Amino acid sequence: MKLSNKTIINFELLLIFIVIVLLYKISQNNQNLYNASQNRILMLQTADRLRHSSDDLTHFARTYVVSADEKFKQQYFDTLAIRNGEKLRPDNYNSIYWDLNKDVRNIHHKDTRILSLDDIFKSLPYDKQEIEKLKLSKDNSDDLVNLEIEAFNSMQGKFRDKNNSYSILKKSNQKYAIELLHSKKYYLAKHKIMKPIDEFILLVDKRTTSKINQINSNSKPLLYLLLISIFLFLLGNYFILKFLNNADKKELEDKKVLLNIQNELNKELMQKNKIASDLNRELEESEHELEEINKNLQNTIEKEVEKNTLIQKQLFKSEKMASMGEMIGNIAHQWRQPLSAITTSATSIQLQKDMGNLDGDILNKMCDSITRNTQYLSKTIDDFRDYVKGDNPKEIFYLNEKINSSLHLLDSSFGKNNIKIVVNLEENITINGYGNTLLQCFLNILNNGIDALIQNDIDNKLIFIFTKVIDNEICIEIKDNARGISKGIIDNIFEVYFTTKHKSQGTGLGLNMVYKFIVDEMNGKIEVKNDTYIYNDVEYTGASFRIKLKTII
Repeated sequence: MKLSNKTIINFELLLIFIVIVLLYKISQNNQNLYNASQNRILMLQTADRLRHSSDDLTHFARTYVVSADEKFKQQYFDTLAIRNGEKLRPDNYNSIYWDLNKDVRNIHHKDTRILSLDDIFKSLPYDKQEIEKLKLSKDNSDDLVNLEIEAFNSMQGKFRDKNNSYSILKKSNQKYAIELLHSKKYYLAKHKIMKPIDEFILLVDKRTTSKINQINSNSKPLLYLLLISIFLFLLGNYFILKFLNNADKKELEDKKVLLNIQNELNKELMQKNKIASDLNRELEESEHELEEINKNLQNTIEKEVEKNTLIQKQLFKSEKMASMGEMIGNIAHQWRQPLSAITTSATSIQLQKDMGNLDGDILNKMCDSITRNTQYLSKTIDDFRDYVKGDNPKEIFYLNEKINSSLHLLDSSFGKNNIKIVVNLEENITINGYGNTLLQCFLNILNNGIDALIQNDIDNKLIFIFTKVIDNEICIEIKDNARGISKGIIDNIFEVYFTTKHKSQGTGLGLNMVYKFIVDEMNGKIEVKNDTYIYNDVEYTGASFRIKLKTII
């Protein structure tokens, strides 16, 4: 039986190993297929970029010589400079760009980095023949540019001499410029650009299609082997289960036979001892009853004492774990934003370094951000530790300092997400309380506002912070223009573990901690409502958190 079990286990493990290997191989082929498809798309897009830039140059050149509008001449040279890597390439330059006005282009298509078409060609896996076609097309495009430059000079009264220099000065000849850019020579030059691109596309299509078909062909045998392995695995399990069921039935029948023999022996023994047992039965029964009573009583007492002790231990442990769990949950919630800021700063340093833009000012700024957020993480642990120990002392502090500290810690988030902060803080407001914890409350509320503005894709993102003293009561208002909180959940946002975010983004502890601190520790009040207001002659709607605290008398 031991040999059979070992054989079964080896068989199962072998089939599982084969399935895992096949799945890994199929996954590799799928990744290769994806990479080949992506390279195909990128290479075809690159050819289209060259064609697109040539068409843009033709459009601006012809429009300039017809309209004499210097704007189109400037767009012509900007397009040429971007293509040659002499000017920053706008973001999403391949989509709609020149058809938009300048203000829209500056917002939606900001300049990013220097990237010429030659650099793009070198970054993609072209073969030698394909690169030659692209280079030929680009060289021919340069010939077309020379005709367009000649037309531009004729618009300014400059004409080519024997040395191909534009030193002959005459009257501006717009008609000649128009005829030159619509001449047969110009169309032939244009054809010389497009013909290599067409041949390049055919070459890429043929090569990449062949490669993709080869990958698909390689995947089919692996898929068939996988299906066969799964079938063998299922078939093997069927026979294994059938074998085990038969073995169990035989073992059960053997046990029944042994049990019957044992029962017969017990009956015979009981008959032989019956006479002796009857003589002492009454005495034994009495003694047995007394012993059972004493034993049951002692067991009952011991069980009840043990049960009460266990319940007390469990209650103490549950209470302690609940408290520790809440503290750990709060710390985890508090750490999300600083850790994200540290990661962003570190990534930015690496990115700036890779791009060659890392200078001392940027490095110092990023390091300062990491240091501030690291100190904040350490301070969060200290504050929560003191809170759990119950010996967190109160202090007298200025309210404005805590608000400004919270804004300073979130400065990078405001800047990255284009959020404007509007503050109106009354001077010299002092509070006797837990300053660092109040700072953390501000951070939680501000972070929720940032998330709401980003989630709702607000164009002109705003956050307002107002403070003032009314009737010996400190009033703090923090509001945004993220369209407010849904009526179905606004009454629940201070409940523990209530959150509208994904689990990886929130735990539902942040606003609950704010509520507990303001109400329980500071003896204050906090409420939230949706507020509609006017700012700079524009009406906005957003969530408004209002906190009221006692002043120092």
